[in-house]
Amino acid sequence: MTYLRPLNDNACLTVNEIVRRATGAFGFTHCDQKRGLRYVTERLLNSQPGISHDEKDRVLALVADSIEMIAGDDRQSDDEFIKCYVIPGESVVVEYVYGGHAERIEPLLVRLADALGYEICRT
Repeated sequence: MTYLRPLNDNACLTVNEIVRRATGAFGFTHCDQKRGLRYVTERLLNSQPGISHDEKDRVLALVADSIEMIAGDDRQSDDEFIKCYVIPGESVVVEYVYGGHAERIEPLLVRLADALGYEICRT
């Protein structure tokens, strides 16, 4: 997994600030709130078996502003773009879409990390 997190244990930027900075660093950004919420639901909530319905509601209320963000320089490019999930108060989760995507977008990933003042982490 690859994610971007604030340097030196600084606080996470708001979702709006991340989008604003990404928009300034790239030729285009596209944000989808429904896909962001779906990501949180599928990846985070469903990975915790036994979590109560009330706890799921509480978590969903906290992350209702999560988004999927796609950024790049060429809106028409099918292979040079960053796809990530921005969750309030969390690190930015990067998703690779095809084989070789990680290598292909490394310069874009570095540019996004620099624009946010974040570091790239891989686990």
